[in-house]
Amino acid sequence: MYIRQIGMFSFEDSLKIDPNDRLLLVLDSIDFEGVVRILDKKRGKGRNDYPHRVMIQCLIGSIVNRSPSISQLIEQLRQNPGFRYLCGIDSSMGIPTESAFSRFIANLTEPEALAAMEDVFHQLVTQLSKLLPDYGQIAALDATHIEAFSRGTRKNLSDRDARWGKKKDHTGNWFRWFGYKLHLLVDAKHELPMTFTITSANENDGEQLLPLMQTFAEKQPEIQVKTLLADSIYDPTKNYQFCFEQDIALLTPLNPRKRKEAEAGFTKDQQPVGTCGHPLTFVGYDNGFLKYRCPAKTGHIQCPFGDFGEMSSFCSDSPYGLTLKYSVRQHARKFCRVPRHTKKFKRLYSMRTSVERVNSRLKGPLIADKITHRGLAKVKLHILLSLLTMMGSAVGMLTKERFADIRKLTAMVA
Repeated sequence: MYIRQIGMFSFEDSLKIDPNDRLLLVLDSIDFEGVVRILDKKRGKGRNDYPHRVMIQCLIGSIVNRSPSISQLIEQLRQNPGFRYLCGIDSSMGIPTESAFSRFIANLTEPEALAAMEDVFHQLVTQLSKLLPDYGQIAALDATHIEAFSRGTRKNLSDRDARWGKKKDHTGNWFRWFGYKLHLLVDAKHELPMTFTITSANENDGEQLLPLMQTFAEKQPEIQVKTLLADSIYDPTKNYQFCFEQDIALLTPLNPRKRKEAEAGFTKDQQPVGTCGHPLTFVGYDNGFLKYRCPAKTGHIQCPFGDFGEMSSFCSDSPYGLTLKYSVRQHARKFCRVPRHTKKFKRLYSMRTSVERVNSRLKGPLIADKITHRGLAKVKLHILLSLLTMMGSAVGMLTKERFADIRKLTAMVA
């Protein structure tokens, strides 16, 4: 836990006078004890010129001050005494060298230390779940591109973990990049991260849903996701089946998969059509089944055949009218628990853009896409630092009961 004291001033006063106010808030919200213990144990009785806690605080500060490279970070430390002080450095003589930072990052990206950094992330998720009772109930999932600090056109690649990827942008045009993908699960209401993974750019987005949700369930058993929002690339049947078994309503548009027209007997949103040609009325989800009734019997239309029309035998002799039930378990992809044609689906699915806004904040004020290192582990560390900064800021704001400011990041940079 961050323990540096600023003295004399209240928290509110420090916000007014200190340009590094958000760094203080973030550092005070994150506990790096586990990471520091691992690094200290590895160093043993070696030289302790630059304490590990100070180095980690400097890396967090590099995100807050938008200094993606080590040289930029060192320059910030030289020019800004307040920044240097909050990182735990008493004078300009104590600023770590570029090679010291490089060695530290190499140590921090070793499996045990990097896993401990991920544990810090999950600890912040747990704190958020305590501060926000509905945190995680409605989640959104998406992937965003991260360009590597390397040219993919060279014969001998400087970043051998990076790959070429291809996807459509917001205008519907295809573009290619060399690098990675950040797959991010966020709380759709509060727009805060829940879990993440980094893959090479050529990995299929739809294949990441299961490992992400399994990791989240393992790390955060206290949080039950009730609704998961994702775009149509996440619509493989196995994803729906997994979510059904976990009692999660997976809401995605139906990927047409080269089908040009709606299936016979259904609208394009999978609403069944009755004998008269009108869509049946959805009357609810019950015990794993979607239930539909004749639209004339529910008062939505007037029966074109009348009470005793010659076509009535094709509907139902029951006074309740034609009733159909569809098993979500057996047709998980075709029939969502919240049917695609309903207003509830459209209302909930409109929240999916929350994950895009989180990605925008990570890649804007928090420089998650300003990669200056090579290799999957170092890219993961850089993005993890951006995520920790975002979540540490949110925890700090919530702790200070500044609920309206949990997503405000632009004030973090001067």
